[in-house]
Amino acid sequence: MPVGLFVILAVPVIATWMGFRDADRRAATAQVQIIADQASFRMEEYVEARLFLLEVIRRDVEKQGLDRERFVALAESVREELQGFRAINWVDAQGVIQWVSPVDGNEGAIGRNVFEHPAAGPALTLAREARRPAITPPLDLFQGGRAFTGYVPVLNGAGQPRGYVNGVFLLDPLVRDLLAGGVLDQYDLLITDGGELLFGEWPAPGTSESGVQGVSTVKILDRVWNLSVTPRPETALPLNRASSLVFVIGGLALALALAVLLHVVIRNQELRRRTLHERSVLEMRLRHSQKMEAIGLLAGGVAHDFNNVLTAVLGNAALARGATEEKREHYLDNIRDACGRAAQLTGQLLTFSRKQVVTTERLDLSKEVEAQRALIRPLVREDVHLAVSLDDDAGFVEVNPSHVSQVLMNLLVNALDALPHGGEIYVETHLEAVSPRGEAGPWAVLEVRDTGTGMSEEVRARVIEPFYTTKAPGKGTGLGLATVYGIATGANGFLTIDSEPGEGTRVRVWFPQTVPETRTEREVAAETPVAMQGTVLVVEDEDDVREVTARLLRLEDFTLLEARDGTEALELFDGTNEIDVVLTDSVMPRMGGLELLRELRNRGSDAGVIISSGYADNIRPDDLKRLNAVFFAKPFSYTELIEIVRGRLRVRSTAKA
Repeated sequence: MPVGLFVILAVPVIATWMGFRDADRRAATAQVQIIADQASFRMEEYVEARLFLLEVIRRDVEKQGLDRERFVALAESVREELQGFRAINWVDAQGVIQWVSPVDGNEGAIGRNVFEHPAAGPALTLAREARRPAITPPLDLFQGGRAFTGYVPVLNGAGQPRGYVNGVFLLDPLVRDLLAGGVLDQYDLLITDGGELLFGEWPAPGTSESGVQGVSTVKILDRVWNLSVTPRPETALPLNRASSLVFVIGGLALALALAVLLHVVIRNQELRRRTLHERSVLEMRLRHSQKMEAIGLLAGGVAHDFNNVLTAVLGNAALARGATEEKREHYLDNIRDACGRAAQLTGQLLTFSRKQVVTTERLDLSKEVEAQRALIRPLVREDVHLAVSLDDDAGFVEVNPSHVSQVLMNLLVNALDALPHGGEIYVETHLEAVSPRGEAGPWAVLEVRDTGTGMSEEVRARVIEPFYTTKAPGKGTGLGLATVYGIATGANGFLTIDSEPGEGTRVRVWFPQTVPETRTEREVAAETPVAMQGTVLVVEDEDDVREVTARLLRLEDFTLLEARDGTEALELFDGTNEIDVVLTDSVMPRMGGLELLRELRNRGSDAGVIISSGYADNIRPDDLKRLNAVFFAKPFSYTELIEIVRGRLRVRSTAKA
């Protein structure tokens, strides 16, 4: 990983450095090119100046005549005036070298025919035929050594060459004199003529190392020399400056440091991600374990309580078979009470799970609590002091009327159980502007506070779990706070519990405050006189439930129609509005209760509709309100059944009136 990151980070560093290198190379090339152009210009001037002196000798010979002593003296004077001549010679019209100056070192050239020299002959021929100066490429001299030579023709009166002034030029002294000032110490110079080396070495040292080179040409008469200048490795150019090396080393070091740092960061993030994943897996397993524990606790609690109820029902049913009339009534009452306890148990479970359809009203919270004072007073022992403080500003809340009583009773019972040796209980209502969760209100709060034993953090974390209890066996079901929690959340509120061991417990139920409403439909209907007879359609797929419901209603002289599902109910319904009330189950084959209700309303029926169910997961209060129907929870008693049917008859009569 660090190697890959280093490569990624090093690429821009190297790319930037290469950009600098290219810029430096261009700058260095421009600098070297200037030197090459200057050398070319100075070399042309240098050679042309010496050719001019040969022209001076030519004019003297043409004017004064050819004289050996005068020619040699003039040649010596020219050589002393300007350096760079190896010799100045006189070549006759036949191309034979007659005189040389100086003689010393050049004796081998005297008497040699230039036309016979492979390199000098063509230049001499050009001078003869063109009647103008000509120079040779680099050549091997008759007298030994290597140089280039120039020939200036001397013409007679007829315009024919009578001879030639020949200058032999040594290029090394010429170049060194030309590039004085240390240039040759810093640069390698290469001069060629048609592929022949005039100066320097093949190849130019440094060319392959830096790639920087200045190229120019030297034009002398008919000859063109190619000149190249190459900086030596030690030459201080922008290309070779130390800052470039520092930049590369520093950049790569920084890239390496960043690569290591990024590797550490990425590795830490990977370790953190892996740790979070492992923690998430462990938390999921823990939640699953807790859920299974809660399910086991719930199943055990439900089984325990229902088995007790069934034991009571079966036992009393067996006793009722052979009992006298008086005893039979007693046993039947016991069965009814046991069934009531079972209904209360299932109701608490549905309230906790928020799977219960709840009819709500806007109630004054403080007045509802005040109405319960007479009921809760007998529950309080003599060693417990109960203080009630109700604030009218708490205002109205939207809840089911029975739920306020359930909340208060459950919290009061828990508070009493926490005071085995007596103490104090405070029941209060008040208004709060902001909740502990930071949500803006207003909030109407019902608070029950005790000075009892309190709870540990572990217990406090589990108190709302169904059937979780710290009480002795037979002293509690473990559904009290679970029911309070379900009621609070069902009313769009929440529950807070503050407790410490030995410091007592404070439970607050937070309800969103609402505005009061006009008199309820139930209150208006209760004041409206109505005939108690009518036609009731019972729609139920369970034969036993449908049969017993119909029999109970016939006891009150209602006319009964029965259907197994919504489809059969529609077949019985003929649109004449003779059916006053429809009591239908929620979940049935082919067509359920809500679908039946919608179809009845679409057909224009104004019959009062009651939807009954033991588990109403698919029924929403908004749907009931919009379709003018009410919910009736199973199981129900005879009295509750008759009351709700008569209530729908009153509402229907009120609407017609």
